[in-house]
Amino acid sequence: MTSQPSSARSPLEDKEWDFDSFRDKSPAIQRGVFIYEYFRQSRKLKGLIRKLRRKRPKTAFFLEFYERESLRQETGGGRFFCWMVEALMNCRKFPRATASDLNKDVNWLSQLEGGRGIRVAHEVFDKKRLPLVEGIKLALAVPGVACALNGRFLPKEYESLIPMVVDWRKSDADLVKAFQSVVLKLRHTKFKLVKASPAVQSSIGDLCDSLPFKPLTALNWLGVLRRAISLKNDWKAYLDLYGPPKTKERIETGEIEFSNWQKERLKERDRANLLLEWFEHGATGSLSQADFQ
Repeated sequence: MTSQPSSARSPLEDKEWDFDSFRDKSPAIQRGVFIYEYFRQSRKLKGLIRKLRRKRPKTAFFLEFYERESLRQETGGGRFFCWMVEALMNCRKFPRATASDLNKDVNWLSQLEGGRGIRVAHEVFDKKRLPLVEGIKLALAVPGVACALNGRFLPKEYESLIPMVVDWRKSDADLVKAFQSVVLKLRHTKFKLVKASPAVQSSIGDLCDSLPFKPLTALNWLGVLRRAISLKNDWKAYLDLYGPPKTKERIETGEIEFSNWQKERLKERDRANLLLEWFEHGATGSLSQADFQ
């Protein structure tokens, strides 16, 4: 076998096809990368999101009813598909940035990692005037301890700062009921449409758990597809540029046939294409193990 020298081709950057860096990340991050990168690969889905952005302010948060209906007609996608589109529509680095490039404090993956709807706004407090407990802990939520505010807190465009005083003599059930009666009534009309949305984590988990493969496995297939496209399906050049040294050696010595190795790569490429079609049709319909044999 005569392989084309590496210098004749310009390989893709590793971050476009090598997703091993996410192997030790949380399941939420792996699911997010899976969805993000498959959307990045689809010309159709990128076009849908760009079209929505052209009609919108810098941050849109959620789709209007007529936009959801339009997406359903165009892709057949349901509620969860619309949520994925919303999330990526608000990720300003999509689709230019790879998942590896995304900055956690501004990208949707940080939300998929399990961000809470309520957090302690430590930046509200004047740390220089904040008492210490046991000499080391900041006195937050300590009964009877006064805290000074720094007056410089600026909530994000989707956050509200609501000062609350908690009476710890009440039971947890009473406190939860009080929270519902006080805080939830303050939801701004801008966010009324999302108040009944399903939990992000459970929705993504349900979707990914219903698939007959792991997110990282699907990302590996996508990596094969991208490399094949970049080389115009020249599998000898693919082997030369991306094949592991031991695999090259075994093919050169005849221990394994190049045609058999190529068949396995073709299967992986075709699995990625099948998944792309599934996403482009609204991520609806069941996928079975037989589809990925």
